[in-house]
Amino acid sequence: MQGGFASSKPEARSILLVDDDTGLCHLMSEFLSSHHFRLTAAHDGVTGFSKAMAGGFDLILLDIMLPILDGLEVLKRLREK
Repeated sequence: MQGGFASSKPEARSILLVDDDTGLCHLMSEFLSSHHFRLTAAHDGVTGFSKAMAGGFDLILLDIMLPILDGLEVLKRLREK
């Protein structure tokens, strides 16, 4: 303890990754978790939108070419909310 403050680990930031490439999502999850980030993945636009609306994310990474609902439509709907 220095200067009256206890040292602590930095709080993990939460990222929502909306991408249909499951291999990429897995690689990004491994990399980001080693840098104190928590990654939640969604593999289509509808699921991504639903998870984004549930909240709790510091950052949303959104692919444009998604099945069911494309990334631009997801972004448009998020901005409307």
